[in-house]
Amino acid sequence: CIMALICRLHSNCPCPICLVPSTKLFDLSTVYPTRTIEDAKAFLELYSRDRVAGEAVLKAHGLRPVANALWEVENSNPHETLSFDPLHVNDIGNWGTHFFEELKICLKALGREAEAKIDEQFNTFPRWRNLNHFKSVMKILFSDGNKLRDIAKQMLYAAQNILTHNEDTVGYVLLQCIASYLQLTMYIALDVHTEATLAAGEVELLVFETHLHAYIDIQGEDLTKNWNFPKVHALTHAFPDIHAKGAARNFSTQPNKKQHGPLKQAYLRQMNRKDVANQVLKLDHISVVSELVHSRISHLDEDRCKHTMSQGELKDNDTLDDQPFLGHLHVGAPQIPVTLAAVEEGNTSNRTFQDFRKKFMKFLNNFVVSNNIPLDGVTWLQPTANNKLQEYRYLKVNYESTVDWRLTTDYLRCNPSFHGCEHCYCALIQTLDKDGNDKNIFVQILFMFKFTVSNHTFELALVLSMDAPTGSRQSTDRDLGLTRLWARPLASLEFISLQSIIRSALLVPDYDNNGDFFLVDLVDTDMFLRAKSLRSR
Repeated sequence: CIMALICRLHSNCPCPICLVPSTKLFDLSTVYPTRTIEDAKAFLELYSRDRVAGEAVLKAHGLRPVANALWEVENSNPHETLSFDPLHVNDIGNWGTHFFEELKICLKALGREAEAKIDEQFNTFPRWRNLNHFKSVMKILFSDGNKLRDIAKQMLYAAQNILTHNEDTVGYVLLQCIASYLQLTMYIALDVHTEATLAAGEVELLVFETHLHAYIDIQGEDLTKNWNFPKVHALTHAFPDIHAKGAARNFSTQPNKKQHGPLKQAYLRQMNRKDVANQVLKLDHISVVSELVHSRISHLDEDRCKHTMSQGELKDNDTLDDQPFLGHLHVGAPQIPVTLAAVEEGNTSNRTFQDFRKKFMKFLNNFVVSNNIPLDGVTWLQPTANNKLQEYRYLKVNYESTVDWRLTTDYLRCNPSFHGCEHCYCALIQTLDKDGNDKNIFVQILFMFKFTVSNHTFELALVLSMDAPTGSRQSTDRDLGLTRLWARPLASLEFISLQSIIRSALLVPDYDNNGDFFLVDLVDTDMFLRAKSLRSR
């Protein structure tokens, strides 16, 4: 508003980019005329000749009677320069101050039991790399945009069995609106766009508008939030900005958000409020030099640590294993080799390992035959109780991103106690259907290991497969865009080659239906596109 010199929220046209009326900010389907420098100059010239007529036209367009200094910059337009900001518009604005607060009101109206249940389900939400974990959310009054975004990604799965259509009709309509909003944010977040993704995002914007108006209508006089506000209107400029300026990461303030704190502290504690620009440059230079010295000291400490650690400790410490690797995958965190008998005896109370050796022998023989692996004249492998395997609890996988087609590294864990918590990651794997055609399914990794036979080392995993439900989808899944999966019985555990893993997958349990899971396709944009593709088949 300041850069465009408009009269802000309570003016007739509060948008710095277009001439949307102040009463139509939640109209997301209408395209309004854009502001131009030529019009602003003409209105100002009229104001200089006839103050009454000029003031009327300036007021009608939400402008101030002041010439904008940015007009003097060659080949620039302040209205075109202003860009959609996902962090402040969506994460902090639309979600943080509106949807999140409305959800808390709905949950509070259901009673303390509902509030406690949502906190409990957030606490039991599976931990995931680069996704903040929350023990509770109902009492969060303020948080930064990154954490608010992570709450939004988890909220749909944590609230779907609480704000049901039968328990709270208004809350259910709100969840539908949030589900569409989350889909919209994922389209905006894509780092590379195609005509198809842009078109799908623009369609989702209209779907979101429909759900938003439905929520406003069902609330009626009980509406606590004003949804006719600039940040919801800003969504209409997201895709035009992407068309004109590239992916949203080009104009998002999120990458530099963490720098605001240090700059503020430096301004308050290390500057005299004079000649600020030069002082900032000097302090920034000192900061860069300090970081360089610190990084070299840390590198020296890490290098010395590597030299003092044993080979086994070094392999087990996957935090030191950040180097690129060749090939599709790399296993880490190796455990002490144990016999097949020890695996069964050490897990007698765990049904996962029931008949482990028998099932493994059957798989191994089928695997070597189907992959044409020579075994030096041996026709049937019979692993004995004394044959050893080596467990691994960490896996890195290289895969091609469906977003930008670049090589991306994924990290999976199968660890009974990683930082005090059990981690049994799920994965998307490539397999064959009954007709021998390629098929992608989801599995939960329960045990990863290497097994050597006849000079061949196999990297394998014991997994629990997930099936997509057959027939029509449940109404809740359809309304909220949820992808439901059914876990097979433990008796159906099977072995797979680690080479068949495409990438990791975050699955969250349906807390009211044991054995049912939801695919969290909001965890990143690659999984978002893969889930769309899988659902369309």
